[in-house]
Amino acid sequence: EDQLVVHTRDFAPATTALPVETPHLERFLGARVSRRTVQFAGFEVPVTIVRGHLLGAESFDLSYVAEEPERLPGDEALIETVSDRILEAPPDGVLENQHQSVRARAKKLLGHRLKYRPLTKLRDRISQALGSDPFALMHRANPNGSRSRAERIDALAYYVTRDLAGDGKLTIPMRDPAVRSIEANQVGDRIAVVTHRGEAVGNTRMPTTLAIEDLDELVDLARTLSADGGVELSVSRPAATVTVSRETAGTERTLHCSVSLPTKTESGHVSISAKRERPPTPITLLQQDQLTPALVAGIWTTIANRGTVLFLGPVGAEPAVALEAHTPFIPVGKRPVSIGKDAARIDLPQETALSVSHPGPEDSKWSTSLEREALHPDVAVVSGL
Repeated sequence: EDQLVVHTRDFAPATTALPVETPHLERFLGARVSRRTVQFAGFEVPVTIVRGHLLGAESFDLSYVAEEPERLPGDEALIETVSDRILEAPPDGVLENQHQSVRARAKKLLGHRLKYRPLTKLRDRISQALGSDPFALMHRANPNGSRSRAERIDALAYYVTRDLAGDGKLTIPMRDPAVRSIEANQVGDRIAVVTHRGEAVGNTRMPTTLAIEDLDELVDLARTLSADGGVELSVSRPAATVTVSRETAGTERTLHCSVSLPTKTESGHVSISAKRERPPTPITLLQQDQLTPALVAGIWTTIANRGTVLFLGPVGAEPAVALEAHTPFIPVGKRPVSIGKDAARIDLPQETALSVSHPGPEDSKWSTSLEREALHPDVAVVSGL
């Protein structure tokens, strides 16, 4: 049918006067599950989790909506021009504070290009004095005209800063503490995210409103992340796994990135995982119904009596998170040593704790290696085997 049909609980389907191709119809019919803001370079970008109710339009029930500023026709060329100017002449202080220096330089260049019009200048001054727009009725028919000059400069400066000092389309997901993993599988597909357990829609994969639109964008993103982690991608080394850090809301977030360049046999990809900023405690796991009180008590008793505890499960179950949550049960006077390929990801609260990398699959005698190096662990915490 050409018209939108509404299904209700108590009555037969009703045909509306709205056409099926109504813009943003899926947003209008969606139910907001959660909403928060993600900070980047002084900008605050709203992020909304939406549950769709448009039948047949989406294979996923939930979607991750990053509400980045709206771009008008011609803005893309303006953003590219300003970005090129900044690359040709980097601003002062870019090494000390990259985000703020790029943002300030972008706003200055954009201010020169977006000249004041007499009515716009008058409206902005009166709006600042009155706290509202006195000419709202004059431009209500044109929503794009409702933004002041300063708001448009901020919107364009966000994109310039995001592309030059951020991580492109991945900037907001990488700085969202609720996101556990990010997946950019191939050009043209939507970027997907998975949230941490305990969130409003924890441990759920959902598409975002962001997408890698061309091959050059994917290559630039993979090369930039890899270089940030200390590895240069090339024809002889088209893939790498690196660790990078990003500042978010006053804290530093560690992310583990697996990147691959497109080849003749593979399309290339970017996969990112991040641990929680605040690891859960056993009490948190109990409140989320992931563990039972009897099980937690048994783990505590086993650790106190020098027993062996194995946390086993798929990646989605986050066994490493459950292991880390119970490390405070290790007695203070003992010396725990974290061993394995993921040793650095386990945060041991004991003052005498130590983390060492796994010697590798060719050397399975890691325990004798520890003895030769005189580490003398009282408790071995083995992860990632």
